[in-house]
Amino acid sequence: MVGIPCFGVSKNVLYADGITREKIEELLTEKAPGENQYVEVIGDSGNVLGLAYNVTGFVKNAVYISVGHKITLTTACNIFKSVTKYRICEPIRQADLLSREMVTKIS
Repeated sequence: MVGIPCFGVSKNVLYADGITREKIEELLTEKAPGENQYVEVIGDSGNVLGLAYNVTGFVKNAVYISVGHKITLTTACNIFKSVTKYRICEPIRQADLLSREMVTKIS
């Protein structure tokens, strides 16, 4: 997989560089309270660590997008928006649904 662009999406915030869940929720409440709004997450160092994306309109259900390899944060956000209907990226959501269905059939 060398050289393949990638980015990260998480349902949980990484506590680093002064970032806490409480700070993120406060930031989202102030600047991105609505559905499909997002804000940059900036650490105490002044570095942009990623985006907090309010998919559902509930700040407690935000997801976190971070750059990975050979991709900008803007591009990562655009890809995320294009493959997300619910809180989870659709390819991952579909894989989860399919695996749960298969487990049910096996059981």
